[in-house]
Order: sequence, then C-alpha cells, then structure tokens
Amino acid sequence: MVVSILGASQAIGQMVVRHVGGEEGDVDIMLLTELGIVVGMDEGTSDLKVMVLLPDADPKLEIKKDDLLLMINGKRVKDMAALRAAYESAPVGDEVKVGFRRGDRRFLSSFAKKDPEMPQGARRMVMIGGPGGDMQPLHEFGVVLGEREGQVVVMMQLPMGDSALAEDDVLASINGTAVASLDELRGVYAPLAIGDGVEVIALRDGKEIRASRTKAEPQGQIRIRKGP
Repeated sequence: MVVSILGASQAIGQMVVRHVGGEEGDVDIMLLTELGIVVGMDEGTSDLKVMVLLPDADPKLEIKKDDLLLMINGKRVKDMAALRAAYESAPVGDEVKVGFRRGDRRFLSSFAKKDPEMPQGARRMVMIGGPGGDMQPLHEFGVVLGEREGQVVVMMQLPMGDSALAEDDVLASINGTAVASLDELRGVYAPLAIGDGVEVIALRDGKEIRASRTKAEPQGQIRIRKGP
C-alpha cells in the first residue's frame, strides 16, 4: 500500500476515509470515534472487520484488530452503507451496542454516541496500513512505525510534525520499556494522556538516538491507495 497524508483544516464530522486507486475503485473505510476503531470491508471475504485500533482507543475495550463487526443495536450490518446508516440513525447521546465476532466467540461493546461535529480547524490522523502492513504513527516525533524482521522500524516521516527520527531507525524503547513489536509499543503509548512525556531511544547505524516529546493530539487525515 502507498500512504498519502492530507491536511484536514476544515471542520470534520464522522470521518469517512477513502481507500482510493487501483482497479477496484474507491472503498469506504469508517472511523467509529467512540470505540477508537476503523472499520472496513475485507476484500477476500466481504466481511466488515476492524482494520485499525487507534492509539487513543480505550484499553478496557476487548476489541482487537481483525475482529468482525456483525450488528448495531441488534440489526445485522453486511456492508459499509448499512454500517453508516445504522450509526447515523442513532441520536446523539443514545447508547449504541455493536456486536463483534472473533473466531467462534461473539461479544458486544457499547458507547454513547457523541456529537460528530468537531471544532473549526480540528484535525485528526488515521493510519490504515501502509508499506509492510500494520503501522503506528507517533505524531510527536513526525514518524510512522512498522515491524520488520522482529523490530519496530521507522517506515516513513510525516510532512507534519517535528520529525526527530529518520527512516529505518530501529526503535529500542519508549519511556524506558523495551519494545520489539507494535503491540508492545501500543501497550506503553496508548495509556499515556495528552501532554504526558514520551521518551524514545532508537538505533541508527549502531548509534543510540534519544528524543523526548510530549504526547500530542493526532493531526491531519490519511488517505491510502494501493501501490505496486
């Protein structure tokens, strides 16, 4: 996949991210802000599945990447249009129950629907994969991380943000905890509150690189398309 990053300077409501390009044409991907997940359609099975868990997702939720989304408020949803219609029909403030499946296990997660309007100028970043598959942006450091050969590696630098690390740097630790996978990274990063300190140690050509930032609100909007 090729990742294109777009600024989002105007007010955004319930964001729909487009997977564009390729012979298939446009494919909708929907952000469910309250659950901190991005849902899309699996191209192989046509199932609705969790494509991304956002860094600020509630760690108490049992939702995981690749869980299948089956229903909203007891109504079966089989495609993105049905998912969007079910979500948009729920009044702001009402409880919304979402049914998921993981293997043979089915479970529910619920949330109170938020007002989708964001303040003028608010921006949001969503990463839906990229070179090498699963990825994790660290907005404060202006980079996107991925896994390669059992290591967490800087896959690309972002055009926004203060880039402290370079492409191909290997992330060794975050806030003193060694990380060798994106799951381990998220286990340390996700619970941090906005404004908390984030310190990373990375390796570049055998040399140690140290950088510190404060955790920032995600900014921007990402559009992805298939590449060669």
